[in-house]
Amino acid sequence: MPKVELTCEECGKRFMRYPSQVMEHNFCGLACSRKFTSARMTQFNQTENPMNSSAGWSQQQRDAVRKREQEAKDPCAKDTYPKNHGQHDHRVVAERMLGRKLKPGEVVHHINGDKHDNRPENLMVFKNSKEHMEYHRAHPEESGVTYAKKGVV
Repeated sequence: MPKVELTCEECGKRFMRYPSQVMEHNFCGLACSRKFTSARMTQFNQTENPMNSSAGWSQQQRDAVRKREQEAKDPCAKDTYPKNHGQHDHRVVAERMLGRKLKPGEVVHHINGDKHDNRPENLMVFKNSKEHMEYHRAHPEESGVTYAKKGVV
């Protein structure tokens, strides 16, 4: 079957495609397709996405959606941290608790050792992993892990 000539919706360049490749929106290449999609999604998020509209969603509505999405997934293993939208839940809760984004290197610790217990009262934020490990050394009863002192075998 012969190719048909099309016009790129993004840059206006003319190009050829087989009739079976003709779509609602046609582009000369990946760069134009991505540019179009990016602009379209930005427009959607600013105008139609209820989570970002002026009315907005309450924190309770966002949490309900997050919980529903989590329940729809397979449960994660006991030794892994639950994630939503690519972010660990405990880090999201810690950020909300602090009222800011976590800084690079900051560590969120579960006080009771349960990686699935993300209640704010069960979380502690350490400046870095060194401080986190010092806490574990000082509180071995909490995690059940004991560490040898440096230089002692």
